Amino acid sequence: MLLNIEKINSRFERIASKLLKMRWLYLSLYIVAIIACMYGSTLVKIDTSNENSFLASDSINIQTDHFEEIFGNDQYVIVLLENEDLFSFESLTLLRELHNELNDSVVFVERVTSTHDLEFTVGDEYGMVIEQIVPDFIPQDPTELQKIKGKAFSKENFRKRIIC
Repeated sequence: MLLNIEKINSRFERIASKLLKMRWLYLSLYIVAIIACMYGSTLVKIDTSNENSFLASDSINIQTDHFEEIFGNDQYVIVLLENEDLFSFESLTLLRELHNELNDSVVFVERVTSTHDLEFTVGDEYGMVIEQIVPDFIPQDPTELQKIKGKAFSKENFRKRIIC
């Protein structure tokens, strides 16, 4: 098949001359189209909730609804514990059991914050030491328990946010 270059060039020349004759019309139509697209983009709404991503009968929606029935929302839950001495051996043991149970059993839990997972930072002669406030092995000795209590109350953000 033979291409006729002159015929192709003449077609492009005619198209270009028509565009140039009505350039203000085409430019204004282009500007109107851009403005319409910009306005339309402000009307776009994105919803990433589970209700729109899954069917109503899906187990994720059912579990989320059940969680909201129990706790009132699906964002966070606060468990308030009242105790005479939070830093007794029995209290720390029960709190650790509750902490582990919440981590293991509650659906959708991302993080549990309690005195058992708080890191305590202390400077020493070599730099900084990062340790848990409550050690893995909970001591029964009252002086050791007082040290744990002293660490917890020494940091203002722990004292005001975790231990009231």
